Amino acid sequence: MSDSRVKCLFCGQVFMVDKEKAGASAPCPACGKETFLDMPDDPGRLESYQIKDSSGVTEDSRDCPACGAPVPGNALVCTQCGYNLETGQKKNTRIVRQGTALSRFAVPVLLMIISGMAVYIVQESRFEKRLEKAREQWEASTARISAAPLPAVSAPPAAAAAEEPAAAAVEAPAPAAPPAEAVVQSPEEEAGVLAQREQRFRDELDKQSPLYPKNESVTLVGKTGRVHRGRLIGLKSDVVVLAVAGGTEEIALNQLSHESRLRCDKTYRDEYIKRRVQPRR
Repeated sequence: MSDSRVKCLFCGQVFMVDKEKAGASAPCPACGKETFLDMPDDPGRLESYQIKDSSGVTEDSRDCPACGAPVPGNALVCTQCGYNLETGQKKNTRIVRQGTALSRFAVPVLLMIISGMAVYIVQESRFEKRLEKAREQWEASTARISAAPLPAVSAPPAAAAAEEPAAAAVEAPAPAAPPAEAVVQSPEEEAGVLAQREQRFRDELDKQSPLYPKNESVTLVGKTGRVHRGRLIGLKSDVVVLAVAGGTEEIALNQLSHESRLRCDKTYRDEYIKRRVQPRR
């Protein structure tokens, strides 16, 4: 019974095995992985059989003096360590086995692909949830709008319909009357009518835009659109004084808008009323 050298297909370790185990597999003593024993099944050919490994090393090979790995008899350089068998020098050559580079990058690339798919699935799921929520909100709002009662359209009252012919009759142009003589009023009468008209206009203005009282929080707008807010202190010469945070602010009356000046400048207000009620000549 004789032994033969076998090289592990995984780690490259060389070890001796019994030739009777041809065609079987055995654990590598270095890495522990099952290695196929590449030997013939015919026992009669065991003596002349040359054991081969994945790198082409045969039984008539020699051992590398540098690393001890088997190399073919006609080889010049050890494929394991780069030792030159003729010159005795060792080259710093990296031997890359077939499939090593691929296996080095295959796992990271595969992990990246799996991670990308996982992120895509999560994002797609979140998008579907948001879309479903938006669809439910839209359906709910549509249902509320559909369920809301329509405003009732009231028919014109009969009295108003009956008054339309009368109004049309009133609006019809009347025949021209002969010119009447102009009524001449005395100066006292004209002054009384003008005073009544002025009082009525003043009362109406006081309802719509009353004067700001002192110490009231007001909002004044300038002609340029600038807004001034503060507590009204009063007028000083031609400016209005507001109490603001940290002190006072003075605003020129002629820089205020018409509406704001009407509500804080009494003199301007009186002149405006007189202009409006004065009869046009």
